[in-house]
Amino acid sequence: MSLKELTQAHHKQAENQPFVGILFSGRCPHETYATYLYQLWLIYQTLEDIGMSGGVLNDLPDLLRAPQIQQDFDELWTGSEPPTVLDSVHAYRAYLDGLRHEPERVWAHCYTRHMGDLMGGQQLKARVPGSGKMFEFNNPGELITKIRGKLNDGMQREVETAYEFATLLFKEMWGVHQEALKKQKAYEESYS
Repeated sequence: MSLKELTQAHHKQAENQPFVGILFSGRCPHETYATYLYQLWLIYQTLEDIGMSGGVLNDLPDLLRAPQIQQDFDELWTGSEPPTVLDSVHAYRAYLDGLRHEPERVWAHCYTRHMGDLMGGQQLKARVPGSGKMFEFNNPGELITKIRGKLNDGMQREVETAYEFATLLFKEMWGVHQEALKKQKAYEESYS
């Protein structure tokens, strides 16, 4: 069995979250998507910093996404203060920081996050607000080949953990989305 097959149940659990449906629907409000991007930016900043300092990403500089995520966020966010950092993001960043000296475990998270951007992210780019720079890669086919060349079945548990954190983030973002809809409805009712 491949690593993808071994972790398929966790992957399905993450991608079947209602917030993922909102992202792919093409109807995600700009502010909600910007809030999500901010959470991703914090995660990727941490993951890529640890990956680079541990040598995991040194041969894959085109894979780094944090600067592009920040550009996407800056394009969409209109607030004077950044969004609230969600509990799942605090927990994930702390977890990643604990892996600072375990490069293979860090690589499992890089694989999970970045492969998703390379694959499903290409479909998502056309459906989310803004430019979607985070989904623009130089030589995506070459990157996919390099990523797959670094995988082994021993990464299963850590990939599953990455999907578990993704699921938690999607659940919290669903709450953010629902709250934004309530505010929008209250605003519209106050002016009708």
